[in-house]
Amino acid sequence: MEKKVLPPKLKTKLLHATDTDFEAISAHELLCMDLSAQPPIISRILPRGLFIFAGAPKVGKSWLVLWFAHQISTGRTVWDFETTKGNVLYLSLEDPVMRLKNRYIEIANECIAICTL
Repeated sequence: MEKKVLPPKLKTKLLHATDTDFEAISAHELLCMDLSAQPPIISRILPRGLFIFAGAPKVGKSWLVLWFAHQISTGRTVWDFETTKGNVLYLSLEDPVMRLKNRYIEIANECIAICTL
C-alpha cells in the first residue's frame, strides 16, 4: 500500500492549523460575556481594530504609519490626541531595511542615542 505524501505547502498549513488552540463559543456565551470597552489607540482618531491605510502613491502613507507606530509605542501624542501606549507590530512589506532604518532615525531622534549605548 502506497503512503500518500502531502504537498509541502498544504502540509505546512495543516501543521500550523493544529498547533494553535481554537476555542469556539456559542452566541449565548458571547452575549453573556462581561466585556469592558477598550480605549482607542489614538483618541478620537483611531479605535482598536484592523485598518488599511490607502491612498495615491508617494503621498506619505508609510511615513505616517511609521510615525503612528513610534508615537503609540512610546505613549506620545499624535498631534494633540492622546495615545494608548502599547506594543506595535509594524509590517514593512515593500521597504528595504536600509530605507526603514533611515526613516525611523529621522522620526525617532533618540534611536541614535539608544543604539550607540
